[in-house]
Amino acid sequence: MLALSPPHPAASPPASGSLTVREGLHHEGDPIGSGTKGRERDSSSAGVVGVLTLSGVTAPAFIARERSARTPMLPLGLFRVRNFTAANAATLALYGVFNGNFFIFVIYLQTALGYSPLAAGAAGVPLTLMMIAFASRFGALTAPLGPRRPMTLGLGW
Repeated sequence: MLALSPPHPAASPPASGSLTVREGLHHEGDPIGSGTKGRERDSSSAGVVGVLTLSGVTAPAFIARERSARTPMLPLGLFRVRNFTAANAATLALYGVFNGNFFIFVIYLQTALGYSPLAAGAAGVPLTLMMIAFASRFGALTAPLGPRRPMTLGLGW
């Protein structure tokens, strides 16, 4: 078992950690969004290269900052716990596939079926509402069943 000291009650996340994780994660999807704008931007444009560079610098900066922080936002020692690492890797894969499918779905609705961008985005609202409604209910199953069964069921479905 990994022993972690609880954070000080008055402690707040340090600005440098918040900034690096926000910039590193926020800009990961920007090149994809830039690619949908047609010929106004291509993959070698300064904006796309700049976004990739910013992500490539700030994501590792977050890890380096967390290693040296007195009170890290994310104690990296958690990743030594096999179940924690496996659960996070599975969740990352699941949401990567989910977001990729949703992106393709929205593009398909616009290009093949003639939906407006607003209508195509609104078509995903029912799925989003179902995820919000059921996430806590299925999350509560981990207490009596443990995390392995619900995650295996969710990934296998």
